[in-house]
Amino acid sequence: MRSPTIRRLIEQVYAQVPLKRPVFEAVRRAVRLPRRLTSHLRFQGPFTVRIDGIHRFRLEHWGYAMENDLFWNGFGNGYEGTSLQIWRRLAPHARVILDVGANTGIYALVARCVNQRATVIAVEPVERVFHRLQRNVELNGGNVTLEKLAASDTTGQAVIYDRPADHELTASLDPLMDEYCGGGGVEYTVPTKRLDDLLSGAGLRSIDLIKIDVELFEPQVLLGMGAFLSNCRPALLVEILNEAVAREVNDITRDLGYNIFRVVEQRGLVRVSHVEVTELKERNYLFAQDEIVKASNIRDFVVQ
Repeated sequence: MRSPTIRRLIEQVYAQVPLKRPVFEAVRRAVRLPRRLTSHLRFQGPFTVRIDGIHRFRLEHWGYAMENDLFWNGFGNGYEGTSLQIWRRLAPHARVILDVGANTGIYALVARCVNQRATVIAVEPVERVFHRLQRNVELNGGNVTLEKLAASDTTGQAVIYDRPADHELTASLDPLMDEYCGGGGVEYTVPTKRLDDLLSGAGLRSIDLIKIDVELFEPQVLLGMGAFLSNCRPALLVEILNEAVAREVNDITRDLGYNIFRVVEQRGLVRVSHVEVTELKERNYLFAQDEIVKASNIRDFVVQ
């Protein structure tokens, strides 16, 4: 096992190696390398994500795992592959699309790419991550509305529990998330907004599709939709991390007539009667009405 000093030295030397991106692009076109190798072959700079033969978008690689997985394995084959494929099927049928907990904006960019006519809004409260989201939107000509705030069931301010890393995926308004990550988080205040306030303030009267990935705060986001949830019944792609969140999401959506599917990444959709946390650690669930299930052909992904 390498010592931390030797590992840091190797990383510093690797960071100075020139022309990594063009070399890696050539390698990627020529051969499929195993993930255990490509996970270490990272670079920084923009690259193209090809959704299909027609649709593609640009994404800045910041040297982290999420973008690296998309670069080497391609859309739908790596990071949240099945979730992204489902999202790509749903987005063309939506007029108003929200990416809540957008991070660097991959879901928002996919929606904008496959549906130029839709209103796409990306919500991200962490400033350093928000700047990377801005960069990705700029790479693709804009046309995504950006909101630097946290979606909640109240409009005002709240404490967010972040991590002291350069790029972190677990920032949350729920203090339990900090405990799950072993403590040592960084606390600061961020603006919050109910989604019904956000939508109404933008002059929007409906919502058709929403992704919610906010690290244990998903129930509050759903409650903050108010009458938009019950009246519009948008398709929902929701991350479920523990049983408490699962119970609350079940209660909120129980009488809304949704078909519910557990997303099994790299396999497909499993129809279920309710949300639960499984030993398989599949985090994402899809909620969709009959008409959108039919229109988007997501039945093609149902495996049982």
